Amino acid sequence: MEFTLGAGYANTRYNLYHNMRPTSKGQLFDTRTLHYWDITRIGLSFVYKLSRP
Repeated sequence: MEFTLGAGYANTRYNLYHNMRPTSKGQLFDTRTLHYWDITRIGLSFVYKLSRP
């Protein structure tokens, strides 16, 4: 069994909107940028051997 954990830096830009109704796309309210360090990868692997009959 093998366990993998990776950390990294993320730089994300996203938009905020004013939504008046659930079905309509609202007016652009703000554009923000988010910078953070966090876990970017988690993995778990199982390895087994197949036997020949």
